Amino acid sequence: MKKYLFFIFNFILTQYATGQNAYNQLETKLFLSKHDSVSIILDDIHAEIKKYTIDDAKATWKKLLDKSKQSGNVYLTIQVYLEIYHYFFSIKHYQDGLLVSGDMTDYMKSHELGKTKGEVFLKLGETCLYNHLDDKALEYYLKALDIFKKYDDKKNIYETYYGIGNSYFRTNPKKSREYMLEAMAYKNHNTNPTNYISSLNTIALTYQYEADTTNALQYFDKALETAIIHENQEWEGIISGNIGAIFSKKRAYEKALTYLYKELNLVKDKENVAVTYFAIAKVYTQLNNLQKAKICLDSGLTISKGNKNVFLLKNKYDALK
Repeated sequence: MKKYLFFIFNFILTQYATGQNAYNQLETKLFLSKHDSVSIILDDIHAEIKKYTIDDAKATWKKLLDKSKQSGNVYLTIQVYLEIYHYFFSIKHYQDGLLVSGDMTDYMKSHELGKTKGEVFLKLGETCLYNHLDDKALEYYLKALDIFKKYDDKKNIYETYYGIGNSYFRTNPKKSREYMLEAMAYKNHNTNPTNYISSLNTIALTYQYEADTTNALQYFDKALETAIIHENQEWEGIISGNIGAIFSKKRAYEKALTYLYKELNLVKDKENVAVTYFAIAKVYTQLNNLQKAKICLDSGLTISKGNKNVFLLKNKYDALK
């Protein structure tokens, strides 16, 4: 038994030493790297530190940050700050992440960074929005917008208006629409067609929320046409499902099924597939075709089994009801 425990202890020490050596090599490489290699190496460092305990991770990040500040390389220091910020968000330690972003904001005040400061705030906002911290995301986006307007950076003005529109979506659909329409004015400077499709879809959803199906369908149709042009099948499927939902409420069930089946054939995300099955089941129930309704309901339940997503659960229980 003692011999067995010795081997376990020895294995743990070996693993720790190997991990520490891997980190040391990456750190050395980071401080010798050129500007365009920094983010790649930091990704590798992030992956390595994720294997550590939280206390060891915090100590390692602090050591790396202090070293980058001492080097006098402002660009590298900001990149390290951002990587630490993303690390804490990736492990759901949001408060730690926000403390890091506050410290980084103070650090940036003492350096002339131009548009770079706006780009940093944009990244901070995107991470908060992805994690449903809408108020904090809005705060960062508004700071970014002031900077980009000062430099007339039209591409990033579009991105920021788009982010602000998404930040308002859950709490103030009308305001969300206002900012998405502001983003539309800069659409020719948008290099990402996916964001443009998403903007059109969001505007449509805000109209749908207000029961204005005429304007909702107008923007959904425009979004669908754009998705088809850019061969974005995932968005083509999602928007088709949104149109199908409108026709289902209008009791135009055959039209609804056409769009819902189109969504089912195109979307890949399992949660979306499950929700679509539930939506189709409800339409078949309205048509009194209970056999097909049960088949679709069973398919959706199989896919969603064990899933705790609130939106998916709501659709599941609506379909069951």
